[in-house]
Amino acid sequence: MYKFDESKIVIDCGDIKKQSEFHEIIAERLDFPDHYGKNPDALYDVMCELPPVTLVLKRVKRFKKHPGGRADLILAVLGEAAEYNDGLVIDIEE
Repeated sequence: MYKFDESKIVIDCGDIKKQSEFHEIIAERLDFPDHYGKNPDALYDVMCELPPVTLVLKRVKRFKKHPGGRADLILAVLGEAAEYNDGLVIDIEE
């Protein structure tokens, strides 16, 4: 679990149209456990447990244009997790 080698993980959100797509991508990139629930509560729980990492989210403005992506909810959850987990940095690039 959490076997990413980089201290900075970049996710291009520009083509994400559904919340489920975001969960699939982040789970793969950050090596989430198999039991990850792919919902906002599960996202918060896992992000709070991560070792130190910077998560760079690119093209967020485009992601926000897709209502099915629920970008505002996801960004709020990531922000709350970063407040709890001192080793988690969220860098948002519009």
